[in-house]
Amino acid sequence: MQHSIFLCDNDYLNLINHKDVIQRQVDDLESSVGRGVAKSSFFLSDGDPHSCLEKDMGDWFGKECYLAQSGYAANVGLMHAICRPGVNAYVDQFLHMSFYDGLAARHVNVHSNKHKNFAQLEANIRMHGPGVTMVESVYSISGALAPLEQIVRIKKQYSCVLVVDESHSFGVSGSKGYAHMMGLQDRVVFATASLAKAYAIRAGIIFTSNALHVKENSFTYIFSSGLMRNDIVWICAIWEVVKAANDRRRKLLDASHLLRTEVSKVADVIKSKLLFLLLSLAFVPKTKRRWLAFIDISPLMVF
Repeated sequence: MQHSIFLCDNDYLNLINHKDVIQRQVDDLESSVGRGVAKSSFFLSDGDPHSCLEKDMGDWFGKECYLAQSGYAANVGLMHAICRPGVNAYVDQFLHMSFYDGLAARHVNVHSNKHKNFAQLEANIRMHGPGVTMVESVYSISGALAPLEQIVRIKKQYSCVLVVDESHSFGVSGSKGYAHMMGLQDRVVFATASLAKAYAIRAGIIFTSNALHVKENSFTYIFSSGLMRNDIVWICAIWEVVKAANDRRRKLLDASHLLRTEVSKVADVIKSKLLFLLLSLAFVPKTKRRWLAFIDISPLMVF
């Protein structure tokens, strides 16, 4: 038997073929023939499975919850909801493109900072005034962890709203993400994530104190069909697995440590204070460093 190493898989916890999750979908399909309805999320009722799952996940996380069609849709819609023309948006240059897409539609004042350059961030805020500060807890382009303690300090000092994209840490850095792991969840006003990573499904999620405001002002929520019934069943089932997946998370970090150690012997690996599954390699030309390669550790796991 030939073995291949595939380095482009988003299934961080190796759950896409989890037999219990698949069986939940099969059972629901067999028992719900004719009960599936495709409609705009705007018409969901409180008793709809989608709304019930949002309520349950919000109670678990400690904030209200909004389930979107994708992580991209969640971030674009969030920008629609919280940014008005003239608002100051402070963004790391490596922030995910979905945020930039949403900001472009709102005609805000975008102030881009060099990656993790907080002196520049503070200087921009002092010059332009309070606004919305956006970071990724783990940057997909480099694998670097955001120093959330420092970001929270800046947010508090200058009365800014903090948005943290937890796409690469939700379900991996503990079950609730990096901010929760650091005890800073109450300082984050909006936590977003793509569920295509640890949850192995195309969907997105936002946690905040007023999810209804986000929904009612998000074009991606109002003018798009919601998640299908079988998607909701999958998320509900895999959520139970992710909450109890400490062994999988530990194995993932062990694989990350092993690969980092070995690759660093032959390449320049971007350093991180904490072990994580995103590994970035770089080459250093005479002038400046350039990103060369990005490796996702998760496919190296075997359960």
